Amino acid sequence: MPASIKLSEILKLKIDPSEVLDLYRTDSVLVLMQPSCPDSIKFRDMLSNAKFTKENGCDVKFVNVRSGGEMMSSSFVGQGRKYPNFTPEFYNVLSNDDHVGTILPKIYIKSLGGIVQGCYYRNHGKSGINKVNFIQ
Repeated sequence: MPASIKLSEILKLKIDPSEVLDLYRTDSVLVLMQPSCPDSIKFRDMLSNAKFTKENGCDVKFVNVRSGGEMMSSSFVGQGRKYPNFTPEFYNVLSNDDHVGTILPKIYIKSLGGIVQGCYYRNHGKSGINKVNFIQ
């Protein structure tokens, strides 16, 4: 699997308005989210319905931006550790640079070749990702 996504790799990425996200087993997915956010919950459920899960050997990391970057399980339970180098200041810079403020979730993909793509998002179910395909 690809290495984790470094936060420095996502700062330059702007919003991608795609509605469909095609994922491969070799992709790493970073989801900046909030456990109580309906769109974060819906995106997690889309990953699960597509079978893109840790249980199927896929690399998905959920990071709670409201708790200082705490890593979360797929059921959004805190794991007691932080995503490397995550700080509230980093999230503030990211939110200012992407021109959508605090829309969550923000989704980033790293392919086997090391290319990082994003920032995909979901906004009140009206725009952004509404379907996830797991291409096996």
